[in-house]
Amino acid sequence: MSPDDFTAQMDWLMVNRYHPVDFNDMRAYFAGTTPLPSRPVVITFDDGYADLYTTAYPILAAHHFKAVAYIVSSFVGQSRYVTKEQVLEMDRKGIQIASAHGRPSQPFSSIFRVDDVSARRIEALARAAGRSSRG
Repeated sequence: MSPDDFTAQMDWLMVNRYHPVDFNDMRAYFAGTTPLPSRPVVITFDDGYADLYTTAYPILAAHHFKAVAYIVSSFVGQSRYVTKEQVLEMDRKGIQIASAHGRPSQPFSSIFRVDDVSARRIEALARAAGRSSRG
């Protein structure tokens, strides 16, 4: 998708009063602790291609939109993919980072320390991979 097309889609969401939410918002809603905004939508990205950071992230930030990025751990830092530093910046700025899949030899938690990404996120990523860092 071109940057102009993505911008047009985000503009449409904004004009039509959609409110991007992330999976933390969804969990809180289903737990009964926080209501969702009107017209909630989850914006997701797969694999962690470089244009997530160079194109989508600035457009999302300009719209003050949240999103969820599924990053393949074994791709981080490879040609055409996001770097660890870019993932950390997006995480700090409201893009929820998740790991959908990756090589068992390089789990997500081997790239990001608890200091880098919150312990809660590391644990959620470990649970999604079928492993728990709690033993």
